[in-house]
Order: sequence, then structure tokens, then C-alpha cells
Amino acid sequence: MTAPWPAISSILSPTCVSPAVTTTVATIAFVVATFAVMGVETDKVKPAANVLQAQKPSFREAFAQVWAEPAARRFTIFIFVSMLAYSAQELLVEPFAALPSA
Repeated sequence: MTAPWPAISSILSPTCVSPAVTTTVATIAFVVATFAVMGVETDKVKPAANVLQAQKPSFREAFAQVWAEPAARRFTIFIFVSMLAYSAQELLVEPFAALPSA
């Protein structure tokens, strides 16, 4: 049996593109990406590590400061409940997966 649209099936065939074309396109993409990221991270500006380390609060202090904000607290609780519901969904729905539909 032949395909109803032989022209389309030959276009969509994985063997219709030669490996040389694939290699050339991949190489060009790699070179363009390499040039695009050149100079993104430079050593011209170096932050003083000791200044950042001196100002860094402990985890407990940072957590207390964030938890004191009502909007941040509500958002954290919302995310926690959402993830809990997402995980519990498997336990609630799975027992009914084998039931035949009416």
C-alpha cells in the first residue's frame, strides 16, 4: 500500500535531509551562539567578597524578615498548599482510574 500523499511523506521522511546539511546547520548555530555569548562575563568588575560576606545575614534572620511580610507569607502558604494539592491529587484520583465510565 502506498502513502496517500507521496510528496508529503518524502518531505517528512527523516532520511530526506543529508547528514552534511544537518552538520552544517548545527555548526553555524554553534558558532553564532559562541559569538553571542562572548564578553558576557568579564573580569573588569569584581565585587569585593569580604564586603558581601560582612553584610550577609544568617538564614534565621533572613527568614524572619521575609516571614514578617504578610504578602510574602500568604504567597508562601499558597505555594505550599498548591504543591500539596498537586501531590495529593495522585492519591485521590488514582483509585478511580480503573473504574469503567458509565
